[in-house]
Amino acid sequence: MLKLFGKAQWVAVDCLTGEYSRVETLPFEIGSGEGVDLKLNGQGVAERHCAVNQVKGLGLCLIKQEPNLPLVVDGESVEYCQLTPDNDYAVKIGAHFLAIRGSRGIDDWLRGLDFSQWSLQDSATNQIDGPMSLEELCQFAKDHQRHPQTLVRPQGLSKGFFLHEAFEVLAAQAAAAPEGGTLPEEDEALRTGEEGLLTCPVCWLKFDVGDIMHLAVHDSLRGDPVLGEDAPNVSWRRALTTAARRWMPWACPASILPARIAAAYCRLGLPKPLTISFRWWGIRARENRTI
Repeated sequence: MLKLFGKAQWVAVDCLTGEYSRVETLPFEIGSGEGVDLKLNGQGVAERHCAVNQVKGLGLCLIKQEPNLPLVVDGESVEYCQLTPDNDYAVKIGAHFLAIRGSRGIDDWLRGLDFSQWSLQDSATNQIDGPMSLEELCQFAKDHQRHPQTLVRPQGLSKGFFLHEAFEVLAAQAAAAPEGGTLPEEDEALRTGEEGLLTCPVCWLKFDVGDIMHLAVHDSLRGDPVLGEDAPNVSWRRALTTAARRWMPWACPASILPARIAAAYCRLGLPKPLTISFRWWGIRARENRTI
């Protein structure tokens, strides 16, 4: 192991519990396995997920070690991230929010953090809501239909996490919490108390069942106005024609491949099965839409 010398002291802080670990030796490994320096449990965390280490020509870096699971830093999935002193880094690993920072006055920075107080900031309007607890903030965002890519950040941290990531993390925590009742089935996550509406389990915005969309799976069908030019295209029409193939084959060219279900607002892929079958949804769409 390499002893970490230098003026800046580095720490990794769990933004949900407030616990932190000092980076005293390199490599500093983060994951769910035995012998790591910072242990994280739960789905989406590899035994050796990532590590802080020196890289020739780049200096200190946070390096992804598990190729099949994402490492998200400041809202972007990365293979590695250079770490420079006096900068905050918001890191998402599985259902964990971490803050990483190096500074000569790291203890003062730690004292300034308050993970019981979170704020919601809209980057487009600079509107700020809060502070309140993360659970209260997410409920507020859900009630007021805030955009899923609005930033949430704890007091004292200059960087933040996307709102849809916060919903994902809280949902994972709720699912892992030991309770007397059984966990809800997958499709229960989409049901709401309002008849005819579904709630996206990613962004938590409500949408009509007839507005369900699909992600394209063919390589030629890429580029989306919301998700970006490299993302699979999202289309309501393709969802209808795919679902309607049995009862309206003339509207469904064979070249159109079945696609994954996507929510109406964030347009991100949803797990299957949904609360409704393709056939039932296709009939409803046929009754309320025109092709």
